[in-house]
Amino acid sequence: MNAERSSARLNVRSPRAAWLLVVIASAFAAGCGGSMTDLEQYIDDVKSKPGQRPEPLPEIKPYVTFTYIADTEELRSPFEPDVPRHLEHQR
Repeated sequence: MNAERSSARLNVRSPRAAWLLVVIASAFAAGCGGSMTDLEQYIDDVKSKPGQRPEPLPEIKPYVTFTYIADTEELRSPFEPDVPRHLEHQR
């Protein structure tokens, strides 16, 4: 009984789905048609203008390196966990 219902549903939906697919495809095809004279006019206008030189690239600033020296300046190392000052003498 369930098999009959599912096949009946499939038969009912199939023509509707096919009809809907035809309607959607027709709508897309209708959107693709039409005159392109305005586009062609715009292309002709752009091509008739003289070309321009591109703007020069911005100057690249040199990279300034920095050497982190924790031992000589009494700074903590970024690679070791932070230890509170009151626990430093226990190390």
